[in-house]
Amino acid sequence: MTKCGSCESNQTPTVKMTNRIYKVLLSVICFIGLGYSIQAQEVPFTPRLDDSGNTYLNIKGDYTFLSNSVMNSVSNGHDVNTPYNGNGSNNSLHVEYVDIDSDPTTFNSSSSTLSLPSCSQIYWAGLYWAGNYDVERDGDHRSRYVSGYTDDPNHYDVTEVKLRVPGSATYIDLQADTAPDPVGEEDDIIVNGYNILPNDPYVCYKNVTNILQGLADPTGDYFVANVRGTRGATTYGCAGWTLVVIYENPTLPGRYIFVFDGYEGVTTQSGNRTADINVNGFNTIPVGPVNARIGVSTLEGETSLSGDTFGIVSNSSSTFTDISNAANPNNNFFNSTISEDGANVTSRNVSSTNAIGFDSDVFDLNNPSNSIIDNGDTAATLRLGTSGDWFASFLVTFAVEIIEPTIVLEKKVEDIGGNDITGAGVNLGQYLDYVLSFVNTGNDDATNYTIRDVLPANVDLDTATITMPAGVTYTYDAATREVVFTIPDNLVEQGDPVSEIRMRVQVAENCFDFV
Repeated sequence: MTKCGSCESNQTPTVKMTNRIYKVLLSVICFIGLGYSIQAQEVPFTPRLDDSGNTYLNIKGDYTFLSNSVMNSVSNGHDVNTPYNGNGSNNSLHVEYVDIDSDPTTFNSSSSTLSLPSCSQIYWAGLYWAGNYDVERDGDHRSRYVSGYTDDPNHYDVTEVKLRVPGSATYIDLQADTAPDPVGEEDDIIVNGYNILPNDPYVCYKNVTNILQGLADPTGDYFVANVRGTRGATTYGCAGWTLVVIYENPTLPGRYIFVFDGYEGVTTQSGNRTADINVNGFNTIPVGPVNARIGVSTLEGETSLSGDTFGIVSNSSSTFTDISNAANPNNNFFNSTISEDGANVTSRNVSSTNAIGFDSDVFDLNNPSNSIIDNGDTAATLRLGTSGDWFASFLVTFAVEIIEPTIVLEKKVEDIGGNDITGAGVNLGQYLDYVLSFVNTGNDDATNYTIRDVLPANVDLDTATITMPAGVTYTYDAATREVVFTIPDNLVEQGDPVSEIRMRVQVAENCFDFV
């Protein structure tokens, strides 16, 4: 039986947004997997990012998820720290906490490994932790309760967790609340459904950008500990975490990246069969394949129960298309998997293919012939839906490549022999070459590009030796020491090779010439 009970929802400071009040008396029996006879109080999805008033980031780069469950099966003698790859659900298993860190200060822990392309830098990172939690351990369903455990009716604080970063042997304590926070230090209790919502869910968030940016090398193993979820033979206990990492990389296309969070439960019995997340404000490329990346984290998606879907429609489409990949079928998308691009993420501990009711997936959208998102689209809607299973999502991310020329410009210093001496000392009267290199690494042609360079006060420019690609012109203001190069459009088209400008200068010949 799925956990049921009378639920009265009310306005509470632990909910991220103002919610309507529901007073519903339950009068029907709840069946396994079919959810509840009331509509869950929802916290509609809203943008998490704020970049100078924009609800998205416009960067050259991408994002990824690190996720894991903190619960595992112990039914039939299964070891809790060994990956569980069966088809059982948290409706039918006895579950207990995973704890893989050998640290006496934690009662549960799991990990996942961050890998990034070379030359990447962390731009933003947000940690979400979530679970269904009314008591610490529940054994009400005696017919399949594992002996040797006692019930624990305590409800402990769900807002405190621990984070351990690569290269560290100790944890950082994190806590979420609803108080105002300085920019860059935000945290939030997105929903706290204890004694309010079916299954007593909670979702918390912490901005951890500063922590990751402070690491000499952010790649490696991340541990999250002390995430609460109800243990035992509960039919509803699940818990886990997702770390969203957005990174910049000069070799990648420009993207608009959106992060939405909330709490939306969908079920066949309440009439609340769908929930929509609207994404707008982007602009896809005018020609060529449109590439998008989507992520989603969910509670109560079951491996063994079908009927849940994840759909998408753009402003140029007429109907929703159900999303699917090798890990997430279109009729059972939310199936307790933790996957990336359709494959189980094995670079985590434990790496179960069945994460016991916790589901977190990030993947490139299959968009053949731009049939879902087309050239010139500016908006899309993501739809959570069900015809059988019950689930609740709390995190949705969306990224789309945008039309954008990007010029990479490099300046270095060479001696007249062509040796790179950038940053090295020079001698009085020495001749040097300033070398300006530029290339368009974006996904569109650039126009009207200029390069402005201000020469140091202690060098003299030899204008007779300037070498430039065909079509480049320049002006030089000796009073301000400013050189401005005007670059023809044909040198900064998408896919053009690197172009180079060379200027020869002489360092002042004696100390009296120095300014």
